[in-house]
Amino acid sequence: MRLDLRTVRFPAVLRAGARLRVRVSFTPSLPGGFTGSLQVITGAANFRVVSLSLTGQCI
Repeated sequence: MRLDLRTVRFPAVLRAGARLRVRVSFTPSLPGGFTGSLQVITGAANFRVVSLSLTGQCI
């Protein structure tokens, strides 16, 4: 199952084994490195919150 963010509504409920691709972008106004994070809250007992580290470089 593949969901398109142009059509999916949040909160999104996925079946076991399903995937949701999320594209993250930024437009920095100054040169340099940037960091951030994306947190996904799940219904899984052993992974209530999944945190993803994000990095980017503006030239």
